[in-house]
Amino acid sequence: MHISTGQLVITQEEMLKCVFAPLANDLAIHERYLIPGLVEYLRSLHDLNIPIATPVQLFAIQLLIKAKATSYMQMLMQYQSFSDSLELAKEFEYLGKHGCDTALQWAIDMYHRLKQYNEVIKILMDHQKVMEMLVYIEQNRVKDVLVKDVLKVVNDLPVKRRKVYTDYFIKARVSI
Repeated sequence: MHISTGQLVITQEEMLKCVFAPLANDLAIHERYLIPGLVEYLRSLHDLNIPIATPVQLFAIQLLIKAKATSYMQMLMQYQSFSDSLELAKEFEYLGKHGCDTALQWAIDMYHRLKQYNEVIKILMDHQKVMEMLVYIEQNRVKDVLVKDVLKVVNDLPVKRRKVYTDYFIKARVSI
């Protein structure tokens, strides 16, 4: 995708390589210049209905998380500036596994929109969110989840919690 201003034509990848990436190494300018400039650039692409290239999206996500600028990230997510893709969902999942709980929810939401139900279930299992997982399976009528995988997660829980989930599992007749 090219952006044209008079005679000058700059691709998103060139903008990333020549402007944003070199500035990303200078932590002193992150908050004051780079992040607001990058967010405005992404917002303007979105306003002009120009799809944002995946490498640009990945760069923005990594930079915003690194700079702990989650408010900007939430704004971009809220206004759907990022397109749903498996690459971005995997990046959010990775960031979520490494301490950014908000990114984990973004991964779940993106996987769900992409109809990657088993990925959602895997994340919920990995984080021992059993009740959420069972409700998700029931609501989305996910068919190919193995009972042994669910029971493995349930059996790793304390006995009191295990009983609650087992009772729900039986009561809801979740067909796994």
